[in-house]
Amino acid sequence: MNELYKYFDLLKSPVSPISYSILLTAIVLFVIYFTNKKIYLPLLKKHAKEKENLLAEYQEKMALLSIHDPDPIIRIDSEGIVQFANVPAKMLLGIDKIEDERINSIIPGINISPIELVEKNATQVFHLFFNNKSFSVFVTGISAINSAQIYMHDISELKEKEVNLEESQNKLSELSNRLQDLIEEQKQSFAGELHDNIGQTLLMLKMKLNKLTQRYQLLHKDKDYIEAIELIDQSVKEMKEIVLKLKPKLLKEMGLIAALRDLCWTIASECNLKVSFNVSPETFRLNEDLELMLYRLAQEALNNIVKHSNAKEFGIHLIKEEQNINLMIYDDGKGFDYDKVKNSGWGLYGMNERVKRNGGIFKVDSTPGTGTNIIIEIRI
Repeated sequence: MNELYKYFDLLKSPVSPISYSILLTAIVLFVIYFTNKKIYLPLLKKHAKEKENLLAEYQEKMALLSIHDPDPIIRIDSEGIVQFANVPAKMLLGIDKIEDERINSIIPGINISPIELVEKNATQVFHLFFNNKSFSVFVTGISAINSAQIYMHDISELKEKEVNLEESQNKLSELSNRLQDLIEEQKQSFAGELHDNIGQTLLMLKMKLNKLTQRYQLLHKDKDYIEAIELIDQSVKEMKEIVLKLKPKLLKEMGLIAALRDLCWTIASECNLKVSFNVSPETFRLNEDLELMLYRLAQEALNNIVKHSNAKEFGIHLIKEEQNINLMIYDDGKGFDYDKVKNSGWGLYGMNERVKRNGGIFKVDSTPGTGTNIIIEIRI
């Protein structure tokens, strides 16, 4: 008991460490209380009030902008409940009051997660077909006001133009394909006319002249006569070359590989160019129409090399796979900007259309100063 009295006396002593500790704790608690009541809580209330005012001002501005916007605008909360809709939105829906309705019940095509968009301040963009109109829909979450704003822009006219453009492109493609068919038919017809008519006429003319030499021996020494015979021979030779280009006999008799190899070596010889020709596997045949198409594509590409590339070397790689045939034509010439010229001339455009018509892929890899690679892939 005496020990307990001594302890109380120690607490009463003004110099006691325990008394100092209690006093200091009391002062600290008082300062915390005072700071919290007189400074922190008023600031917190002030901040909340300012935030409330800012949100009200923000909502007012958004509402004002929405009212004057010609496009439909709808504001929803994080649960997808409509808070506001401007006049164009109500006219689109044909409803005067849509507030407090769920957005997906009045516009079924809007399948969004409002709460996720609001929490992340995220944006979602998609196309929507509604009331026989096409819309570009832009939904943005605004966490500051716990809402999401839906903007709908009518793109029906643009969609109609896209459809019309696609139809025009399809018609142009059909026209291109028909023109290619007509060109090929004319080539075959013209080759036949040259061979059967003009070719035979030239041969008959030469036979007549040869008979004259049997009657008049001096004609063998006549300069004009000799030049006439040489001109006929030259004409027959050139006519055969034209016929072979229009209707390659080797292609029909020996196939695509032999015809392309002959075409490459002929061009290399005539134009003094280096050539590389590779085929895998070494022998194969395709159907007649596909072989003719690939030959014409290679012929057009090689003509372009000779006319425009200033190349010193060119090559062809022909690779047959199980389901595809791949044709690559390349050169080391001056190259060109494909995007600038792909629609400016018939050559590349016609090649592209011919490949697309057969369900294939047509690629051109070329830039000024780097040569050109043309890659064609067609299913077989």
